[in-house]
Amino acid sequence: MYHDVIKATTIDVGDYTEFEWLAVKLTGRCSNSWVVVCVHRPPATVTSAFTDQLSDIFDQVVLLRTTLCLKKVPTVKLSVTL
Repeated sequence: MYHDVIKATTIDVGDYTEFEWLAVKLTGRCSNSWVVVCVHRPPATVTSAFTDQLSDIFDQVVLLRTTLCLKKVPTVKLSVTL
């Protein structure tokens, strides 16, 4: 729908084993750009490796000279019946 207005490009911000992630740079017509990073960690105990890697991904995003906005999304439990 917005492919003529917004260009999306994936960004490599590192190699992490404690969570899944996706980073995308969105660029608009007026050269405005935003970086969106989604992080998913399956429910489990938070380890020091997780917090170290999460801190590192924040550092990498800050180096992109963009605004960092954090949003925690509540866990949704899905029930599938086959």
